[in-house]
Formats: sequence, structure tokens, C-alpha cells
Amino acid sequence: MSWDAYVTTQLLETGAVAEGAILGEDGTLWAASSGLDVATPYTVNVTQEDGSEQPTEVLECSLIADYARSGERPAAGLRIGKSKYLAGRAATDQDTGILQYNVVSLGGGAGKGGATICKTATAVIIGVWREAEGQNQADCGLTVFKLAAYLAANGM
Repeated sequence: MSWDAYVTTQLLETGAVAEGAILGEDGTLWAASSGLDVATPYTVNVTQEDGSEQPTEVLECSLIADYARSGERPAAGLRIGKSKYLAGRAATDQDTGILQYNVVSLGGGAGKGGATICKTATAVIIGVWREAEGQNQADCGLTVFKLAAYLAANGM
């Protein structure tokens, strides 16, 4: 099965995930749903400690992978699909060792929603949920975790 097929069948077709992606642990994009662009760099203004703004280049796939590995919020903020998210703490599944982060959208017109990010030994799986589409954090989190557990059980 191709990585695109995993995104489609294991994430999107469940109805619990609006958009999804699979990255390598190093931040390389393996697959993403058609509406989710995490691999095109763009620039945002990041507020500095002195209140000034500094233009900063954002490459979401790298920032997400770094966050999944370290748990540290990126300087430009955690962004998925050009939307900013409030970074959450990791929970580690005791049976699989998978790290799972549940993050909340900071809005920007997207409405109430969030994302789940799971990290296996070699992959980072992202699932975005939107309340307006009848989705919720619990179902999205479980769906993303199930894919991560499957990949982990198969050496990924």
C-alpha cells in the first residue's frame, strides 16, 4: 500500500480526520491529503521579546517533526496547513512507546478544531479535526494512534 493510500483509507475515510499527513521522522513528506500543504515554505512575522516582529521562514513538515521529537514549541509557533495551533504536552503509550500530542487550533477563521500528532520510531502521523465537520479530538486521536500503532508494529 502506498503512503497516500494510508492517508486516504486509514485517516480520511474513517470520517474522524479532515486532513492528514505522514512524515518521516526527519521531516520529509511521505504523503498528505490534497487539502493539506505542509511542504511548501512560507514566511510569517514572529513577535520578538522586545515586541518587534521578525520575518521567519516556516517549513511546516520540518517544524512538526522537530516538535514531535522534542516536544518543544517551534519559535514560529506550531503550524499545520498555515493555521496556528496551541502546542500540547506529549503522552507516551506504555505498550507501544508512541508519543501522542493533541493540539488545539487557534482559529484564524478555521473554527473550532485541532490536530493529533503521533510519532513512531521513524514516522510522524498528523490528523486534523474540525468540529464543523462533525469531528472531535477523541475520535481523531484514536484514529491517528491506530495508524501509528500499526506502523510501529510493522517496524516503522
